[in-house]
Amino acid sequence: MLPLIIMLVMTTVWTPERAIKEYVQKHYPWPSVEVTDVVSEEKLPSYPPEQIVVKRGPVGRAEFLFVYKKGMIVKVRARVEAKDWVLKTARPLMKGATPHRGDLYLSLLDINRIPRGAIKDWQELDGKILKRSLQANSVITTTVLKNKPIIKRGDKVLLIYRGSGLKVTALGLARESGALGDDIAVVNLASKRYIRGVIEDEGVVSVSR
Repeated sequence: MLPLIIMLVMTTVWTPERAIKEYVQKHYPWPSVEVTDVVSEEKLPSYPPEQIVVKRGPVGRAEFLFVYKKGMIVKVRARVEAKDWVLKTARPLMKGATPHRGDLYLSLLDINRIPRGAIKDWQELDGKILKRSLQANSVITTTVLKNKPIIKRGDKVLLIYRGSGLKVTALGLARESGALGDDIAVVNLASKRYIRGVIEDEGVVSVSR
């Protein structure tokens, strides 16, 4: 039993590294946090602080204030590395492709290297296609995605004219592709008039009179 007791005591010993790591994991959404190179300006007590305050950071070359009872405050410096999940391409993908689960994988990436708009939730890809081609191991971001067209150039569509409380329908032909809510050019097949309208549904374009 003695070796087991010693092991339990060793694994529960307080350290500044552990205190900083637990603080960062509690207050920030990052799933992976590593703390190294911890240096304190004064000798730390043998017990954990009552409070930790971020003075600079909390990632990179960070500074923390360890607040103890009776107003004792010790400045602690540390290197903190945090990682978060992002979706990356498992293989090259072409412009216009619909990203599927088999085309992508989740990867932990240093938060300082994560581009703006990076996607980590599979559901954010629903109904999306690529605006441009991507190489393998590229981070998927909102800037490389657009809504999948529900009307394509050359499709026959139902034109709905609304105005003054009236609603009139006519057959039309799409002259542009577009997604839900997009403004596209269409031609009224009866009048041969070119007009613009907003995609209201699959095969339906709303035209204001």
